[in-house]
Amino acid sequence: MATVQVLTPTPAPFAISGAMVDRIVEPSKADVAKGDPKATAGRFILNGDAFVKLQLYLKAASMFPESNARFEIEFPRDLFEKWFKKDTQGTNLLDKTRETFVDIYSHCFSFETRTVNKMMLFADTLLTFGETQDERVRKIMDHKSTIANDALELSDPKVKAAISAVWSACTGLIADASAAQETAAELARDLAEFQTLTKQDQKAIQSVQQRTKAVLPSIEELGTQQGEEYSKIRAEMKKQYDDQVEIHHRYGNPNSGALLYINSLGVTMYCTDQNMYSQYERMDKRLKQLWDGAEDTHRRSLQMRAKTESMKEMVDGVVNTISNAIDALDKIKGNFVDFQGGLKYIQDKIKSMHGALNVDWSFLRVGAYDELEAARIRWAEVRLAAQFYKTHGVLLKRTDKELLDKISMPPPKATEAVELSGATFGSINVTKVAAALYSRGVRIEVPGLVRDFSDPAVNVEKAFTMLYKVDGQYRGFCAKEYAMPASFTYTFRKEFANCSLGNPGAAVHFVAEPKPAPKDCPIEIIAIFWGAEKRDSSKFVDYVYSCVDKAPGIEWTNARFEDGWERNFKTGVVYYRKKGSDRVQLIIGREGQVTQFNS
Repeated sequence: MATVQVLTPTPAPFAISGAMVDRIVEPSKADVAKGDPKATAGRFILNGDAFVKLQLYLKAASMFPESNARFEIEFPRDLFEKWFKKDTQGTNLLDKTRETFVDIYSHCFSFETRTVNKMMLFADTLLTFGETQDERVRKIMDHKSTIANDALELSDPKVKAAISAVWSACTGLIADASAAQETAAELARDLAEFQTLTKQDQKAIQSVQQRTKAVLPSIEELGTQQGEEYSKIRAEMKKQYDDQVEIHHRYGNPNSGALLYINSLGVTMYCTDQNMYSQYERMDKRLKQLWDGAEDTHRRSLQMRAKTESMKEMVDGVVNTISNAIDALDKIKGNFVDFQGGLKYIQDKIKSMHGALNVDWSFLRVGAYDELEAARIRWAEVRLAAQFYKTHGVLLKRTDKELLDKISMPPPKATEAVELSGATFGSINVTKVAAALYSRGVRIEVPGLVRDFSDPAVNVEKAFTMLYKVDGQYRGFCAKEYAMPASFTYTFRKEFANCSLGNPGAAVHFVAEPKPAPKDCPIEIIAIFWGAEKRDSSKFVDYVYSCVDKAPGIEWTNARFEDGWERNFKTGVVYYRKKGSDRVQLIIGREGQVTQFNS
């Protein structure tokens, strides 16, 4: 039986977010003072590893039956009851197992449909509030010259009108921050509630694992049971053979008398003795019953073997992931507590403006804008964190067991390893989850129809892009969402020619050489994608290099990258690395956006 292991993706290939966290977990005071939102966003960013570990538990739990009726179908009572009756640890084990399976499924399903969706919407809400905040701050800044005018008294109608307009905008900012804070608090409570249930479920499933292991039959036991049934048949057949020999001795050559066909043996005999004739009929019926019983036992033994393996793997899958999920919930819950703190800080700073605005001295009134600036910086931090969260908070959807479990095997040799360096689906970075799902050590397997991630653009066909590395060589891949059926699997191996890509033209697959960079540019571009096509000519490469560390940034338009996918909303991706580093990073932009490319 395969050993189910907890999948913990390595952080190395994770692109933007991972690199950002490394730089900003411990921000300096100077950076905060400058108002750089990246300086302190680290404490808000949802932990990538934690989120993946939580998802792996949710995925394992989704294998359980969702209802009592479904449990009875998957694990029939008439199959299991004989074995589970051996349990002597209190409550009926079969009922306890059913209750535990259904409870865990229910708790996880409720969490996914209620809390996780709410978490995603929360990120959208923060980003929307951020856009509203920008407009309100501009309105507040429009009145600064009036409020700071030394020649105007507090009682001046112009000053009063300016203060009134400023405070009106501030009230809107406070209301938005307060609403977001309440949502963050609600999510923190939901996460805490789910964590409590998960701890209870952990005790229950560990008990079920220990008790079922003690009573479920081994393959050897099931084989012995089958052997006993067939031994009965062999004994009965030997008895019939002995009786035939006796008849032969008794009647000599039985060429006359009643014709008797022995169904179970498939032979025809003559028998003149009516008693013997009746005896043969009874023996024939008996043998047929034994044979039918043995066949039924054989069938049930095979069924029990498959069901036993299934139950053990389900239980082991949850037991092996639930502990990490509980730890992950602590970290994720902490992120939302930090969101709460940041949003409360914003409200406090803006509220403190009210008193500063209503003083007689203009040089003190203008100090209210320092409070606004502090709130603006923190809001920028929260927005940046929300963007990272939205980008990297990807939720698994498939329930294919093969994508959850990893078969234990020796690690591949360095020269044979196929390493997934980066991946995107539409406008989201899915590197960590894709590495956990698709990497197989010496190969990468990607389903022909990708359905493992949240949908960043409903009803829009998206592209899946990937950069992987074999023995120091980078390779790029890109395919449209519906290029191949779900039954197909893209397979990437060390030998470039042996990779499976489906129908000709269904996907783009190429060796990606780092592109020569200008001397003053700190990065090297490895691959560029626009929609479902690569863009590796010098025209596109030179343009992207010209955008590094320069305003306004990369303009994701057909005019810049040419339209190879007409009438479809596209996404652009640039895979790159810093000079002197092997860490692959990526930057993503949706059609019509401008993305600042800061190295």
